[in-house]
Amino acid sequence: VEPLLERRHITSGLFFMPYEYIRERLMVLADEVNRNRPLLPAILTNLFDNLLCEVARRKTPEIPEALTAVRRLIEREFRRALPLAELAARAGYSPSHFSAEFRRHFGLPPGAYRIELCMREAEYLLCDENQSVKAVAASLGFRDIFYFSRLFRRKHGVSPKEYRNRHQADQ
Repeated sequence: VEPLLERRHITSGLFFMPYEYIRERLMVLADEVNRNRPLLPAILTNLFDNLLCEVARRKTPEIPEALTAVRRLIEREFRRALPLAELAARAGYSPSHFSAEFRRHFGLPPGAYRIELCMREAEYLLCDENQSVKAVAASLGFRDIFYFSRLFRRKHGVSPKEYRNRHQADQ
């Protein structure tokens, strides 16, 4: 481990993690490996996981409050498609910049995030056999049942009706 520690380039790309911090954490791992007792995988795993968590914490950019507020709005109002321009204006961004920032921080563009929420809710709603697939689609803001079915199939690998049938068979 020591020769690797002397090559300071190992910290490149770690987003301002001081060399000494990395060196200290790796030395703790090395000490554990070099002790004259059996290695405990749980301890090594914990030490390594702590290092990775610290790296991840430093890599994660702070999410602007305006984006978080808009995400909460989408989560509350996911049953209706809010216009991108309106969401962007609430966050104080242009539509293209908002979409890029939303994706960067949350992993999906705003429209795809909303659809993901709808598909999760659809799973729940389809368990109620008293609601037709068309009614489920309409309750989630989809006017076109075929579009809803395509999205559902893409997400779950089966049509909404097949999903319902499988769920009922499992009970």
